Amino acid sequence: MTPLLITAAIVGAEVTRDQSPYVPYTPEELAAEAVRCWHAGAHMVHLHVRQPDGMPSQSKALFAQTKELIAAQCPILLQFSTGGAVGMDVEERIEALSLLPDMATLTTGSVNFGDDVFLNPPEVVRTIARRLQHYGIRPEIECFDTGMVDTA
Repeated sequence: MTPLLITAAIVGAEVTRDQSPYVPYTPEELAAEAVRCWHAGAHMVHLHVRQPDGMPSQSKALFAQTKELIAAQCPILLQFSTGGAVGMDVEERIEALSLLPDMATLTTGSVNFGDDVFLNPPEVVRTIARRLQHYGIRPEIECFDTGMVDTA
């Protein structure tokens, strides 16, 4: 049988409980969802974190707390998002990489995102790539169109 690795994207940066009451916000809720995914067969969690009110965050403290809670309950691999949310600067987006997740995202270009544009100009892509390399973190190279493949 061909090996298969299932990644569970348990929460993004934008969807709120107004849109779905099941969206996890807190580190405890995120950890519980990651553990449920592990028991269902997932081997990796793509992780965003949120403020208690549900607003997107890239808080190193929230990533650390969530990572610790998940690791205490199951051995699922953790992939941190470096995307954060529209409007976050690159340093805010990559601060939590010092926590050494198993993987992290590397989006290789800008993309329309709802009514906004998620900006990833070449210098931002290079900054994130250098930080991943610095910490020895494997990237998940995200390509949402063919131009992003060329950039990768």
